[in-house]
Amino acid sequence: MSTETKKKSERTEVVTGKQTPQTHEGKLVSIASSKLAMTNTKGEELTLSIAKDAKLNCDGETCKSSDMKPGTRIRVTICNDDSTVVRSVEAIDKTSKFAECC
Repeated sequence: MSTETKKKSERTEVVTGKQTPQTHEGKLVSIASSKLAMTNTKGEELTLSIAKDAKLNCDGETCKSSDMKPGTRIRVTICNDDSTVVRSVEAIDKTSKFAECC
């Protein structure tokens, strides 16, 4: 196998190894700069870490963690490589449905 073919097959393997993002919906309990606590739709409490580059969104607009209030409906997207690290938090208060996901 030539070096060119090997590099191409390695890139293909990385691309095809992608997973669909995992999401959780529920209500916000608390949020700080690096931690989020929520209850899922079954009423179970989850405590998750927030990635430094996580995207925060309130009713379709970019927001800060301080804009999110306890009891607000949220959907979090989890990192593929670590099921406890949040990549994005979407809060809805004024709208009734979350945006289409993934």
